[in-house]
Amino acid sequence: MAASVRYFRSLALIAIVSIGLPAYAQSLDARFVGGLRQRQLFELAEHYCADRISRIAPGDPIQVGLTVELVRTLALHAANAPLDQREALWRKSRETAASFLNRSPPPPRAALVRFQDALTLLAQGDIGRQEFEAGVLRSEQLEPTRQALRQASSILESLAKELKAEIPLRRRIVPRPGEMSADELTRLDEQVQHQLARANKCRGLLFDRGSDDRLSLLLAATGILERLLTQVPEQEPLQAVIQLDLAECQRLLGRYTEAASAAAAVDHDGVAMETRLAARAELLRVAIAQNDFSSAQRLMDGGGSAIAQAWAELDFARFEALLAFARAAGEGKRISASDPARPQEMARAYQQQAAEHADRLEKTYGPYWGRRASQLLIAAMPRSALGSAQLLARAADGLYLKGDFDQAIATYDDAAAQAKAKGDFQTAFEQAYKAALAEQKRGRAAAAADRLRVLANAFPTHPQASQAHLLAAWNASHEAAKDRAAAGLYEELLREHLTSWPTAESADQARLWLGKLREGRADWPAAIVAYAGVSRGSPHYAAAIGALARAWRAELASLATAGRPTSDTAGEAIRFFQRAIVGEENRWPERWTDADRTAALAAAELIIAYQPGSASDAENLLRRALASSFDAPPTWQAAAQAQLVIAVAAQGGRQKEALDELRAIAAASGDHMLTVLEGLSQVAAQSTDRARQQIAAIQLEAAASLAKSSHSLTPEQRLTLQCLEAEALASLGRTDEALARYERLAQANFDSGAVQKGYARLLLTSSDAVRLQKALDQWRIVGSRTPARTPQWFEAKYSVALAQFKLGDRPGAAMLLRFLLETPPGMKGSDWEGNFRQLLKKCEQ
Repeated sequence: MAASVRYFRSLALIAIVSIGLPAYAQSLDARFVGGLRQRQLFELAEHYCADRISRIAPGDPIQVGLTVELVRTLALHAANAPLDQREALWRKSRETAASFLNRSPPPPRAALVRFQDALTLLAQGDIGRQEFEAGVLRSEQLEPTRQALRQASSILESLAKELKAEIPLRRRIVPRPGEMSADELTRLDEQVQHQLARANKCRGLLFDRGSDDRLSLLLAATGILERLLTQVPEQEPLQAVIQLDLAECQRLLGRYTEAASAAAAVDHDGVAMETRLAARAELLRVAIAQNDFSSAQRLMDGGGSAIAQAWAELDFARFEALLAFARAAGEGKRISASDPARPQEMARAYQQQAAEHADRLEKTYGPYWGRRASQLLIAAMPRSALGSAQLLARAADGLYLKGDFDQAIATYDDAAAQAKAKGDFQTAFEQAYKAALAEQKRGRAAAAADRLRVLANAFPTHPQASQAHLLAAWNASHEAAKDRAAAGLYEELLREHLTSWPTAESADQARLWLGKLREGRADWPAAIVAYAGVSRGSPHYAAAIGALARAWRAELASLATAGRPTSDTAGEAIRFFQRAIVGEENRWPERWTDADRTAALAAAELIIAYQPGSASDAENLLRRALASSFDAPPTWQAAAQAQLVIAVAAQGGRQKEALDELRAIAAASGDHMLTVLEGLSQVAAQSTDRARQQIAAIQLEAAASLAKSSHSLTPEQRLTLQCLEAEALASLGRTDEALARYERLAQANFDSGAVQKGYARLLLTSSDAVRLQKALDQWRIVGSRTPARTPQWFEAKYSVALAQFKLGDRPGAAMLLRFLLETPPGMKGSDWEGNFRQLLKKCEQ
C-alpha cells in the first residue's frame, strides 16, 4: 500500500481505507492488492478484488474495503494505460463505484467509496492538467478535464456538507454495527477538505498564468490548506502532506520564500522518509522556479540514498531540473562556476542527461512517469534542439499522442537516421516501425505498407522483420479493398514474404492470406498449394484444413462441370487428408483436434463421392473420429453422422444398417438431413438397380423425417427436398407418381435449371411415346437456355438426339449427332464424344 501512495501522491490516489477500516487496512487482502499495484500487475489485482467481492456477503465491512481497492486499482491502471485504453478504464472505475453505491438500502461506510470515486475523477483531471501544461492538450480540448474536476469538486463538497452535519450527531450516539464513528468521520472530513483543495489547485492551473481565475482558485486552495493545518493533529501523517501541498500552492502563487519555508519544515529527523523526500522534491522545484541553479544542483546531489533514488516524485523533480538547466544553458547562461564556458555544449549535455533520466523514470516507475517525462521533454525543447535519437524518439512519441502525425513521422524518421548513423540498429528499426504505424493510424495504408516493406527488407535478420513485413501485407490488403489496382501489390508482398521468411511464424499467416486471395479468384489449384503449406504447429492450421476441404471440393466440382477427369485430383485430396490425420508416423491421433476432425470428414466425403468402392474406408474413418470426439462441436458430429449414413448405404447389402444409422440421427438439422439425401442420391446413381431401390427407401424415410420440420428450410432447400423425393419414387418404380411431382415442380419453377433438367431426365427414361415427346421438348428448352459447348449443353444435345432415336426418328437423330461431331471444332477432347459416336452408330444400323 505504501508504494502505491508513493507512486501516485501527485494523482491524489492515496490510501484512505484506514480512515474507516483500520483492521482491513493492515489485512492480507490490502497488502496483497497493494503489492500487485506496486508491480504494475493491475489486471491481476482487479481480478483478485472482483473475485473476493463476489464471495463476500454484501453487508460485510470487508466488501467496502475491497470495493475501494478495486476502484483505486482501475484508476491507477488508467493512469498507466496507453491513450486508447485509458477512457474505458476510467469508466469502469466509476461504474464499479456506482454499482456499489446504488444498492438499496445504502451500504454502511458507503462514504468511503464515494470519496474514492471522487479521487478517480480528480486523478483523471490531474492527468489532463499535466498534459495541458506539457502542450499535449490545447485549450479547446480541455472541457473533459474541466468536467472531471468539476464533478470531483461536486462530490467532495457534497460529502463535506453531509459530514459537517453528521459528525456532531454521531458524537452524541453510539454508532450502529458497521457504521463509522465520529472520530472516523472526522478523519474522513479532513481527507475530503484536503482533496477539495487539490481539486481547486488543478482547476486553477488550467487557466492562463496571471489570470484572475487562476489566482482565485489557487488562493481558495491555499485557504483550505491553511485552515486544515490548524485542525489536523501534528501526529497525523496527513498534516505533513497538507504542508507540502501548501508549499506547492505558495510556489505557484510566486511566494517562493513561504513555499521553501513550508517544505523545509517537514524535512527533519523524526518525519517519515517518504515525506522528507517529497519535501526535497518541492524545494528543488522552488529553486528551479527562481532560477537558483546552484541551490538546485545542491538539492539534486544531496539525499542520494537508495531510498531517495527509489522514489518517483523526487526523481521526477530532478528530471525537471535537468530540463531547466538545458533551457538556461541554451540561452547562454552558466549553471555553475565549474561549467566550461561553452553553454551550447552544456545544453546538449543536459538534454542528453534529461533523455536518459526520462528513460530511467519509465523503466523504474512505469508508463505513467515515462509519459509525463516525454511530454515535458517535448514541451521544453524544440525539435531542432533534439540532437540524439533518444530525444527525437521521445519528441516523436509526444507529437503522435497530440495527433500531429506529419511532424511525428518526420521526427521518427530523424530518430531512425540518427540511430542508424551511430550503429544502433535496434533503435533505428523501432523508430522506423513507429513511423509506419503513424501512417497506418491516420488511414494511409499504402504509405504504411511501403514503409514497412522497406524496413523489413533493410533489416531482414531483425527478430521483428517478418512481422513488420506481414503488417505491410495487411495494410496492402486494406488498400486493395478500396482500390482494386492495389491487389497486385498485396499478392506480391505475400509472395515476397514466403520467399524471404519461409520458416518464420508469420509465414503461415501469409500462406493463409494468399490462399484466401486465390480462392477469391476461383484459382483452386493455387489456393490448394498455399493452404497446404501451412504447418501443423501453426495456430492457423485448423483454418487451413477447413479451407483445403472447401477448395478441393470446388476444384473437383469445377473439373466435373468441365467434363474433365476427377479421379487423380480426388485421390490426391484423399491422401492429403489421411496424412493430415495420421501424421508422419502413420498413427491415429491420441487426442483428436478440430483440424483432425475436419480432415476426417473431408476425406470421407471425397471417398464416397469419387471412390465409392472404398466406402468402407470412409465408414472406418468416420467411426474412429466419432468415437474420439465426444467433445466435438455438435455441428461437426451431426455432419459426420450424416456422412456415416451415406458411407454405410454405399456398401452393397448394408442398406438396413444405413436405415438404422439414419433413424439414430432423426433429430439432425435440415442442412445435415439434406446432405444425407443428396449423398444417397449420388450413391444411387452409381449403384445397381436393386441397390438403387434399397437406397431409395432410405431416402424416402429421410425425406419424411425432414418434411416434419420443413418450416425451418429455406425455399431453395424445400425445392431440393421435393426433387430428391421425386427421384427416390422413380427409383422405387413409382414412375407415374414421380413424374406427376416433377411436372408440378417444373411448372412452378420455370427458371430453375436443376428442376427442368431433372424433369427432362426422368421423362427420357420412359418408353411411352407421349412422355418421350415431352422429354424431347423439355430437352430442347434446356438446351436453348444453356451456354454453348458446356458439359450441360452437350448433355442437352445428346438427350435431344436420344429422344429422337427412341421415338423412331433415327435420321433426325443421326443428322444432329453428325452435325455436332463434324462441325468445327467438333467434339475432340470432350468426354461426350464417345457417347455421341455410339448413339450415331445405333442410328445408322
